[in-house]
Amino acid sequence: MSSKLRPKYSVRDYLDIEAMSQIKHEYFQGDIFAMTGASFKHNLIKQATSQTLSNQLMDKDCVVLDSNMRVKTQNDFYTYPDVVVVCEDVEIENIDGKETLL
Repeated sequence: MSSKLRPKYSVRDYLDIEAMSQIKHEYFQGDIFAMTGASFKHNLIKQATSQTLSNQLMDKDCVVLDSNMRVKTQNDFYTYPDVVVVCEDVEIENIDGKETLL
């Protein structure tokens, strides 16, 4: 029995696919994953978490962002987290016309 190896993609490949696609993707260590829709319960939890964090951080120099913000980590992991908190200086990179949180 033979097994097919999945191709490994470069960050540039990922960014090109993202630019042409109607859906969001994650990138990690050469693999690209299509982001799927979430369940009703998942969305309720995400919304409640975001709202609770926003309320708790109201007097702080922080912002709460949702899954529409692409995030790039130090190890070239590109993702769209359900909720992300950024405090103080927000570092944004414009990659191919799309803002990405660093």
